[in-house]
Amino acid sequence: MNLVQERFAGSDKMYHRTFNSVMHPLNETWSANVLKMTHNPNQGIDLISPDKNVEVKFTLQLLNEYKHKSWRVLDHELAWGKNGKTAYWALGFYTLTEEIANINVKTPQALERKVIERELFIVNWGWMDQYPRFHHIGKTKNSEWDQWLRFPKYKDIPKTEKTYTVKGGLIHLTN
Repeated sequence: MNLVQERFAGSDKMYHRTFNSVMHPLNETWSANVLKMTHNPNQGIDLISPDKNVEVKFTLQLLNEYKHKSWRVLDHELAWGKNGKTAYWALGFYTLTEEIANINVKTPQALERKVIERELFIVNWGWMDQYPRFHHIGKTKNSEWDQWLRFPKYKDIPKTEKTYTVKGGLIHLTN
């Protein structure tokens, strides 16, 4: 049983923490498939190939509701693009058939069927440098964090040069 399958075991309801831990690899796998790359099973950048690397970030867009379009990037991830290969950010959105709290599925495949569409914007690695770092410290009953973050905005995405329709969504190659 892999990590994603373990997250479903014994659960009758989809909780946000469980959802986030299983949706992330599903989005990365979809991206790897449509970009014809390999999903990196190790720590580090998400997608790899002999000549390029891609870090994937997705944000859920809610049906019939406005949601600010941005992503959350951990500042240490910026170092992953400096390994000698050409690197890109794949910044995406996805929409589900229903709200997370109403999803009751038992397998990653069933969750994948809840995805209506995905849209992915490929931007150059250096594009992320324009965003300032923010120090984010917090604590709850169950966890605590001390991270440096960046918040890239959709409104700043470079002009799309070419769009491809792929299985399950769209890919936009930017300038």
